[in-house]
Amino acid sequence: AVDRSWDFYMEEIKNVTRVWFLDITPDWDDVLFLKENGVPEIVIIDHHRTSINKVADILHIDIDETKPITIKQNGITIIYDPDECGASLTYKTLVNEDYPLIIELVKDRDLWLNRFENTDAVNDYLFMFTNNVDKMTEILDKDVSEIATQSKILSEYKHMMVKKTKDMWINAKLYINVNGMKIPAVNSQ
Repeated sequence: AVDRSWDFYMEEIKNVTRVWFLDITPDWDDVLFLKENGVPEIVIIDHHRTSINKVADILHIDIDETKPITIKQNGITIIYDPDECGASLTYKTLVNEDYPLIIELVKDRDLWLNRFENTDAVNDYLFMFTNNVDKMTEILDKDVSEIATQSKILSEYKHMMVKKTKDMWINAKLYINVNGMKIPAVNSQ
């Protein structure tokens, strides 16, 4: 949600010409707030069906959630494609060319397609550099098999820890009550 309590925010928003929401559709109140406060263009790139259905309801339009659609209305552009992930749809939108294999592996993980052998290892490697735009840009054209080799032990460790934690949950001796639900309490270290 847009934080409307910051005094400096209102001054800074006057200098903004375009706001991008990538892989997420914000609350519509936030979109309207940005428009009402002078942001001339808002672009929403998303692949989540619940999001496009919410937008369709708000705008009173009929859409087929199984098909890509671009909606342009009053300085708001919504680019939706359920067959892409946020990374691939953003790349296609901004770069306007076929995306590199590494983006295909991100898509493979995000859409649960599991078509490639190196999907987990490459995504585990990328996870280390979340929000590091310079490193991600550097990685885009790297050899994915090299990345997978570098990350293989990280992926094996992650899978081992998930299995260990699951086994601990199954065999938990201590349970706590959280909002009326009985939850196993474990130390996953």
